Amino acid sequence: RFFYVPFAPKDYRDHDEVLDVLFQAVLRRRTVRLAYRKPSGRRNWHSFHPFTMVLYRDAIYILGASDRHAQPIYLAVDRIEELEVTGEKFRIPKDYDPEKMTRDGFGIWSGKECEVALRLSGRAAEQVPERLHQRTVRLSTTQGGDVLLKAKLRGWQELAWWILSWGRDIEVLSPPDLRRYVAEEHQAAARLYGGD
Repeated sequence: RFFYVPFAPKDYRDHDEVLDVLFQAVLRRRTVRLAYRKPSGRRNWHSFHPFTMVLYRDAIYILGASDRHAQPIYLAVDRIEELEVTGEKFRIPKDYDPEKMTRDGFGIWSGKECEVALRLSGRAAEQVPERLHQRTVRLSTTQGGDVLLKAKLRGWQELAWWILSWGRDIEVLSPPDLRRYVAEEHQAAARLYGGD
């Protein structure tokens, strides 16, 4: 009666041991020491308090406090290369709320707060208003039928990837650095296919 279709899910068959240790550490509030491989391939060691397991875009993350960062961070489970539980217990801060951490973002990665303005046309004008419900999103319709979207977000990197997926149906009006990034990516893609 209900069927879920994942979007490019990761394969966790080789990560049973890591997942088992992390679930136990979350439940028992135990500090872990872990080696984490960054996308660049460099490894960092963390003393980590695992607060919450997070499923995001069909990938599993651990959200918690690291001795390397002032604020809680997300770590992709499949990038944890070494892991051990220490004997140390931790307390979750009283003001910790995973929902608050994503409330004014676009996904789980955050950055500097910015005002974003987009022009939606075609499929995006029809479908995006049905799906975006962040509390800072404001929508208005132009005389030509396009939709103007304005929002205050914490960081735009994940938003940029989403915008690119809509092709020409979304134009970035501001901020300038987001507009430049999206334009450069579209231009690079056009060069890639330009010879065909």
